[in-house]
Amino acid sequence: MQGLKAAKGLTGWLEQLGAGGGTPLLAALSEAGQWLRARRKRYPAQQQRLLVITDGRLKAIDGLPPLECRGLLVDIERGPIRLGRAQELAMGLQLDYQHIDAL
Repeated sequence: MQGLKAAKGLTGWLEQLGAGGGTPLLAALSEAGQWLRARRKRYPAQQQRLLVITDGRLKAIDGLPPLECRGLLVDIERGPIRLGRAQELAMGLQLDYQHIDAL
């Protein structure tokens, strides 16, 4: 939930995940794009779909990787101040967009 801190007992686990801000979303999307290309090459008749769940809080969305895959971006940004960057990210990735509150 937006604005709540994780329990102190989870600190070590979260540090191992690299969670807690600064998530490398663009690197993850690039890796997903590579995986999708390899999968399409290996299984050309198979259809892939991509699900991205993010609050869209990135410093910049320059250099978005080409995913060439249908998908959905679910915007989980909540709170009193909303930047609305997830919708811009969905457009840049050519993914459908839904806010979590609309699901």
